[in-house]
Amino acid sequence: ASTDQTQEICQEYAANYPQIRYFRNRENLGASKNFNRVFDLATGEYFMWAAHDDLWHPSYISKCVAKLQEHPQAVMCCSEVAFIDEEGNINPDWNHYRNRETLGMEVSERVLTLVNKLTWIEVYSLIRSSALKQTNKVSSSYGADVILELELFILGETVKVPEVLFSYRIPRKVAKTSYDLMVTINPDGADKQRRDYHLSLAKDLLKVLQNSGLDERLKKSICTDYIATVSESQEWLEMIAKERLLPFQNPAIIQQVRLFVRNQLQEQFGRSNLMTTSRLCIYRDFLTDYYRHWIAQMKEEFTPHRKQWEFVAIVQALHERGLLGSGKKGLGFAVGNEPLPSLFASFGCEIVATDQGFNPVSEKDWGETDQLCKGKEALNEKGICPPEQFERLVEFREVDMNFIPEDLRRGKFDFIWSSCAFEHIGSIEKGLQFVQNSMDCLKSGGVAFHTTEFNCTSNAGTLDLPNLVFYRLQDIDRLIKELEKQGHWVEPVSYEIGSDEPDLKVAIAPYTEPHLKLEMGGYVATSLLLIVHKAQEIYAESYPPVYAYGEKQQELIKIFYDISVLGYGHYESRSRTGVARVIENIASGLIASKQF
Repeated sequence: ASTDQTQEICQEYAANYPQIRYFRNRENLGASKNFNRVFDLATGEYFMWAAHDDLWHPSYISKCVAKLQEHPQAVMCCSEVAFIDEEGNINPDWNHYRNRETLGMEVSERVLTLVNKLTWIEVYSLIRSSALKQTNKVSSSYGADVILELELFILGETVKVPEVLFSYRIPRKVAKTSYDLMVTINPDGADKQRRDYHLSLAKDLLKVLQNSGLDERLKKSICTDYIATVSESQEWLEMIAKERLLPFQNPAIIQQVRLFVRNQLQEQFGRSNLMTTSRLCIYRDFLTDYYRHWIAQMKEEFTPHRKQWEFVAIVQALHERGLLGSGKKGLGFAVGNEPLPSLFASFGCEIVATDQGFNPVSEKDWGETDQLCKGKEALNEKGICPPEQFERLVEFREVDMNFIPEDLRRGKFDFIWSSCAFEHIGSIEKGLQFVQNSMDCLKSGGVAFHTTEFNCTSNAGTLDLPNLVFYRLQDIDRLIKELEKQGHWVEPVSYEIGSDEPDLKVAIAPYTEPHLKLEMGGYVATSLLLIVHKAQEIYAESYPPVYAYGEKQQELIKIFYDISVLGYGHYESRSRTGVARVIENIASGLIASKQF
């Protein structure tokens, strides 16, 4: 394709320098295939790609080689970079850029270092051939250079020569931002059609993480952090908003894009096949067969209202997890006059239903709207459960959600629930603390189902009144981190907000019409269902119950397995030899300790 005697020049150099080999393709292979063919033909210990218009300092390669020899654990080495224009002058539009060094970082830190600041120049580093052979090299996808960098970042550390030895050319007339450069590299992106280059790139990077050879527990943790990082990154969100032709300067639009991106990535990361997981209220759920089934069971008329959705979402989630049946024990908070206690009892569940007691304050706040429970009999006014069965299986107690009685926190319930309740108990912090405290009520492996008000339009300001708050994404994220720190697991949240007409309609005071979203205090909210699994307990004979969910649990199982192989030659979860039993108890004690 060149018209400047490239072939003749290269052949002359190859004739004079035996270390230079010249190959010419018979046809234009395209960028990615040409990049990969160059590497396939290479035979050296180190490899570096060179673009036709970039500049190298004479010492660039030798200093990078020395750096890699100094750090054998590193897979690639770059220098600082200067961006130059057509004439070789420094391009000030890009002088903020710095190449990265990840020396001493764990793989999780290296991944987030790359994701936090999208760049591609490190692909022109000096790379160990042995590492590059373990990657998929340069793909034909948008952002192929970033994808390759992520593969290399997973394989090992990167080092940097702290001086400018490499100059990357970006003509001034071409681009001032990475978005402009993207349009230049992908000309079809310059039209007025919606594009999803960076959303596709985000998915491709997640796919790299999912397909990596990392330990499964570590992989899950990194993928989770990756999704959170991308969906909170202003750079990522603005790029995706621009490509979808959205006004990215609008904070409300960015919030919608944030939820959309998080949902897209979480869908790819993997959800169970359950119909109901942690999610926002959307109209599509009202059209399902299970929705019609449950409102018939609750003896209610179909109403496209988020409050009705909360009841259905909770009962469907319980049903899918096998928690509706004889002998199952459930605890409900702030039940008001909802149909769930009687419905659960009709399946044979033993239910403790609670609500705050009647007093001048509560009656003023909730009594006038008939939202306070009037006593046990009121919970079965519709006759959902046979009276004798209801009387035998349901207990009603007055409980303040801020002070859960000690006898309810002894871990005897298979499930707990609350329907749009913890946003009413005083403040954002009190509601979050309630969710954490309520986990004490569950048995090992029990499940909590809570719905609350979710702020759809802002992750900064929100409604925060003594009797009502709207929880932001940052609040939910903080809650999830605290729960996971305690060993619990929150089912990944779908932040899809829906695109049907009822999803887009926002009710305003006095909220007389059925609605999925409402406006109050300048914010729009809808219902959010959170599903939280309590940490499993593993019992050891000489120690109290060991709370070991996830990584700790797997480590303990591995220790049990090693002991069993030693004693029996096959797996037994509880070894029965005297020595093995002692070792088992020591292992359990280590697992239970904070230092483990």
